[in-house]
Amino acid sequence: LELLMIFLAQATPEELAIEVERLLLEDPTLKALTKDQQKTLFTAWARHGNQASLEEKFAANPEWLDAGWLAYAQVLAARKEFQAACELVSRFAVTPALPTVVKQKPLPELKRDLLLTTNDFVTGFAVYHAHVNAGETADALATLRKLTVSPRCPKYFSYLQAQLEMKSAAWENAWRAWKKFLEA
Repeated sequence: LELLMIFLAQATPEELAIEVERLLLEDPTLKALTKDQQKTLFTAWARHGNQASLEEKFAANPEWLDAGWLAYAQVLAARKEFQAACELVSRFAVTPALPTVVKQKPLPELKRDLLLTTNDFVTGFAVYHAHVNAGETADALATLRKLTVSPRCPKYFSYLQAQLEMKSAAWENAWRAWKKFLEA
């Protein structure tokens, strides 16, 4: 099975379709596969396979979500069902460790400091946190959007952005933030 998983990750859509059909004939519930093997299968299927078929199978086998939630979310997002994709990811994604906030300076000073150095993520987190505590969701979200543009931005900022985008019902933005958070 390990060799099959390596093959599936590189298979053409036609080869993948044949192997998926064979696998499902032999083991319709995929119980013979480990969770990692299922994840590999679902990821390949979502990328190169028949997404409508994958969605049908997920509907018939909800227990597959434990291993395949991300692949299923990608299928939903490909169909522009961003809300459903985001809600699924939100249900299964592991909350990242967040830094401790130390009260340093008043918010106006923090904001000024962040303007001077846009890649100061400690100050950025303090600004975000101050806005959230003040109930200023739009300002917190604007801060996160500025910070997550940087390729060196810690991933937890994308997680926080996804959460706030969802609260704002900005589903496509939330999906982009989730994707950035989940990228390896």
